[in-house]
Amino acid sequence: MSDLFASYVTTRDLFPDQGSITWGSVAETEALVELLGSPAREISGATVDDVSAAVMDLSGDEAIVLISQRGGWTVLFEPAPCCGFDPRALQQLSAAGAALNVSWTVNHDVWITYASGGQIVAKFDPLDLAGVQPKSGEEWLQGLPVTPSQWAADWMAACLALGEHLSSIHLDANWLRAGHQAIIIRRSPVVTTAASHLDLEDDELAAAQQDPRVAAVIAEPTTDKLPLITELIARIAVSSASLPGQALVDRTFQLIMAGHDNRSDSAEVRSQLRIWSNDLTKQANAAFASSGASGHALPGRETAHGRLLLQRAAVETLVKALTDDDPAYVAYKTASQAQATHPNTANGDAGRLRALLLAAYHIYDQG
Repeated sequence: MSDLFASYVTTRDLFPDQGSITWGSVAETEALVELLGSPAREISGATVDDVSAAVMDLSGDEAIVLISQRGGWTVLFEPAPCCGFDPRALQQLSAAGAALNVSWTVNHDVWITYASGGQIVAKFDPLDLAGVQPKSGEEWLQGLPVTPSQWAADWMAACLALGEHLSSIHLDANWLRAGHQAIIIRRSPVVTTAASHLDLEDDELAAAQQDPRVAAVIAEPTTDKLPLITELIARIAVSSASLPGQALVDRTFQLIMAGHDNRSDSAEVRSQLRIWSNDLTKQANAAFASSGASGHALPGRETAHGRLLLQRAAVETLVKALTDDDPAYVAYKTASQAQATHPNTANGDAGRLRALLLAAYHIYDQG
């Protein structure tokens, strides 16, 4: 597997600045496309560059998917927006086998998700393996032929190596230049009631309903609730990491609730938060060096450097919450970052965070 990893080092530079790759053990193209949406039209001999350019001309309810098949496996490449990134799509793709997805953005946000037998096994940031969700995914990570050091050194090479290990499909420069089948699909709106569309486990739903504000959000996740969703997520992160109370934190909460049009000093607050984040990183590195431990400094509550890294993750969550972007996307990415603070399952924070994450994604998915 190390040779496979080495063959993909620097391959990241060959791919567009943002996109998504999904490996799925599904061989029937028609069934595969119907999982993602309603097929509109097909393009023959398309390359990765072709579909990346074509996405600019699509309507708001359309997406384009590049499809490559070998044996019983299919690889999908998508520019944003990414249907394969949807947890529901991955669960369906893996119903009779397995599915792996990597999605990345121009802002260097990266998420990898693995599903098997119709269930999400692990979702994680490759640079924060300890933040894998659900926590049971740690066992899957430990059993991989990809090592933590490889994820840290080149996450794309590690994921492409894992994808080839699963599918035997090699995504090199020749594959990127080759012509493949591309299909434009029309994504149908999802009509649901109550919280059924959020696909929450019973314990997660119970935790969410313990907080009246979270319960109100998941009962009717609408765009007007996005500031509240983002603030609740940020407060969970701050509490989970035991981030010291500072006026800067309170000011961040005020700006989140003020909305994008009333954030006169948000750029300055983000700048101060980044300084704080860098300072916590330096403190964590110093604490790790003085501990005499070997390997890599990992976030966690058992060590001084681990606790400092959790606090850094909370500060980074606040930075995400003040990002100037689509409010639904900001809420979703804030929730994704907040997972790195290791919210407590016993007190319900983990369940509430997942409920808020899925609510934000639902709003984003509805456009």
